[in-house]
Amino acid sequence: MQTQSGWILALMLLMGFECGCSSKASRLAAREEEINKFKREESQLFNQYLFGDLEQARQSLKQTIQHIEKSNALDEDHRAGGLALMYYRLFVLEKRAGHDADAEIALVKARFWQVKNCELNNLTNDEIVIRITIDAATAEKNVNDFDEGGNNGNKPKYLQYITNRLDKVEIFTNTIQNLHHEPTK
Repeated sequence: MQTQSGWILALMLLMGFECGCSSKASRLAAREEEINKFKREESQLFNQYLFGDLEQARQSLKQTIQHIEKSNALDEDHRAGGLALMYYRLFVLEKRAGHDADAEIALVKARFWQVKNCELNNLTNDEIVIRITIDAATAEKNVNDFDEGGNNGNKPKYLQYITNRLDKVEIFTNTIQNLHHEPTK
């Protein structure tokens, strides 16, 4: 009888082990699927940012921020780094669009997430201060490098919309000025 109960115990342990492995494998598969889903959604949002007009690019960044905040696919370090980058992008976009208050808010949030990312990577306070004390020109250069790196060396399309809008404003302004300076007959 002991042999049979020993065999049953061994069989139960083996079944439990297999169920545990199976359960672990299914958890890993679910985790991998969650990561792949996150990457697909992130890629769609990035394309909207790269190829959309100004408002589409802005909305894409805001949706990406929400997506990163809600996702379980990222660890804390990657979440903080991703949010820092998205807020730096939003800062540059708003600065280029002439929305200074929105740009400053985005910059504060970018720096917050940059600090969080640095802390998660065990940087010293001196190292953190160096990383977050960047000026607008440096932030814009860094964002350009990231954007061009992810877009075959091209800048986001929303820049064309800003340039076209500024050109139209300049033409309008020049027309008004010329009307005021034309001699009357």
